[in-house]
Amino acid sequence: MTIPLDPAIKRLHATSSGALVDKAGSLKAAEADINEQIEAIKLELVRRGVTEESGDLFRATLTPPGERTTFDKAALEADCGPQFVAKYTKTTMGTSHTLRVFSRKRRAKASIAA
Repeated sequence: MTIPLDPAIKRLHATSSGALVDKAGSLKAAEADINEQIEAIKLELVRRGVTEESGDLFRATLTPPGERTTFDKAALEADCGPQFVAKYTKTTMGTSHTLRVFSRKRRAKASIAA
């Protein structure tokens, strides 16, 4: 027995590929605007020296930038050999497609005709 498709997904079946791309672009643009607003709020909280705060609906913490430790793969291979690195390296498969959407550049009509 097949599982019925979500109505939102079903509506996409009747949508042209170009319209889907335009919709994805609109959503990505809205996402960029939202991320910009979040960054501005974060900068204001940092300016105020806030490290932890609660509103009526949400709670937030701000952690300052700091050091992080990572492995130097090239140095490990040089010291221990590629077999050692291969033994402790794990490859995973992505679970979905990556979608990148770019703004279309509008060309002048004269350059289109050329």
